[in-house]
Amino acid sequence: LQLAVRVDNDGRGAWSLLTSGTSNGKSVWVEQLCSCAACGKQFCGLTISRPFNVQLLTCEQDEETLKRDLEAIAKHEKLDPDLLHRNLQIHHAYALDGAELVAAIEAELKSGAFDLVVLDNYQGFSADDINGSKEWQAFIRPLAGLLKKYRAAMLLVDHTGKPAERKGWGANDSVYLAAGTSRKANGARCSAELYS
Repeated sequence: LQLAVRVDNDGRGAWSLLTSGTSNGKSVWVEQLCSCAACGKQFCGLTISRPFNVQLLTCEQDEETLKRDLEAIAKHEKLDPDLLHRNLQIHHAYALDGAELVAAIEAELKSGAFDLVVLDNYQGFSADDINGSKEWQAFIRPLAGLLKKYRAAMLLVDHTGKPAERKGWGANDSVYLAAGTSRKANGARCSAELYS
C-alpha cells in the first residue's frame, strides 16, 4: 500500500503485491485506491501528497461494473470528476500477455508519464502458470525494467484460485496460494493483504 500511494518517494522503479482471499473485494478496493491516488486524496489513513497519473489494466470488471463502481467511489470520496477523468486511465486488457503486454505498458508509460500502473489481476496477463521461478522471472523482469526506466511504480493484484481441498483452512488461508516462487515474495517492494 505504501508503494502505491507514495510513488513520489522511494516507491518508483519497484512493484508491490496485493493478496487476499476469495471475494474480499480486492478489485473494488483497487479501484478506490486508483481513484484516490489520481485525485490526491487520503486513502486508508495514508496521505497522498498530490494527484498522480494512474493506469489500471484490468481483466476483472466489465465496463458497466467499472462505471457503476467508479461513480459510487467518486461520490463516496467526494472526488473531483475532472481530476479523476484526467489522471485515471482504465483499459480492459483481456488476453494481453508476454511481449505484447510489455510493449503496451511501455507505450503507455512513454505517452502518459504514469506514476502508478496497476494490473488486476496479474495472472490474467500471462498465458503461463507463473508460480515457478523461471516463469515468474520471465514475467516480472521486463516489467521491472520498465518501472526503473520510466520511474513508475506497479501494484500487482493477486486473485488466488480456490484449492480443491480446504479442510482445516481458516477464512484467510487461501491467500497463501499466491505465494508461488519465493522470488515473488522476495522481489516485491512490499506485500499487502486485504482482509474482509
